Amino acid sequence: MGFFKVLDANGDGKIDGFENQAYETRIAPEITRMSFPGEGAASATARPWAAITTPATSRAAAAGPTAADGRAAAPAWRAPRGRGPLRPAQRTPAGARRRRRSGLEGHSRGMGQGGRQAVRDPRRRRRRQVDPGHSARPAHGPAPTPLRRGFVPRRQKRRFHDCWPRLTAGNSTRAPRGPAGTMTLRGLLNEQLDIVAAESRATLWIRLFITFISAVLFGFNFGPTPAVVWLAAVFAGEAWTWWVTRDAAAGRRPSTATRLLYVGAVIAVSLTWSAAAWMYWRTGSQALQLVCIAISASQMIHGQCFAFRSKLALGILAGIPAALLVSLILFDGGFHGIPLLTLG
Repeated sequence: MGFFKVLDANGDGKIDGFENQAYETRIAPEITRMSFPGEGAASATARPWAAITTPATSRAAAAGPTAADGRAAAPAWRAPRGRGPLRPAQRTPAGARRRRRSGLEGHSRGMGQGGRQAVRDPRRRRRRQVDPGHSARPAHGPAPTPLRRGFVPRRQKRRFHDCWPRLTAGNSTRAPRGPAGTMTLRGLLNEQLDIVAAESRATLWIRLFITFISAVLFGFNFGPTPAVVWLAAVFAGEAWTWWVTRDAAAGRRPSTATRLLYVGAVIAVSLTWSAAAWMYWRTGSQALQLVCIAISASQMIHGQCFAFRSKLALGILAGIPAALLVSLILFDGGFHGIPLLTLG
């Protein structure tokens, strides 16, 4: 008894340094029962330090007089709601680890009672501990949720097309669903084609400048009339492309008809450049035939650099010049035997 009086130095009725509720509700009653085996609740209330050894009813009785209306005053202390005392197997370090792993740590004492509860932030891949007694919600992010027993977080795979922005309805960044990835006409007219259409506006002025220089060189070789006709055809195709890409550039979801119009504009511009390459090849000059090869190679490089996200756009921009170049070499190149087989 003198041992407890020494620990209660300030005389407030509680053992100094042991303000934790777990000590008051589990350890202190066991010590009192072993120290005073023959005393009951009546004799325990007579002791000045009985506040740490009596249950909630004795605390309510010792709280003071009743209210003016005759009702009992609300107790200043309320016992925590829990799962009862720990079993001997749960008092070991292994038992503590099992409680933390199963999510029971902190739940047995209730939220806001100072217990530690294992939670998982969806934005992070590692586990962290949050003290519900101080803050049940982290400073940033959603509210924590307790881990269930056997909970295994699913690892989210970062797919390749998730690294690129998508133009969908409402500027959503969800991955395309449904027939967007199928090899059908409806599947090829997907959101990836809208990305290619939106990015085509960024290089429009460079394409127009290259077209003007090529038209000047085309006029030196074939005359002004073919050069003007070819320049007008390319400018018309670029104007068509500019008009049908206004929705994609503004972040709106284009309709299927608008996507078909954009595909038609891409085919028209690609055929116009391939026609210039074919005319250079038909001259018979080796230098101009090299120009034909250079134009076709430039078209294929342009398609691979700017249209690789859409299978349909890549097939048009790189397929048309490749087919023209192979056809000219095989059928109009004048090669025979092993050289023809090697070129083929």
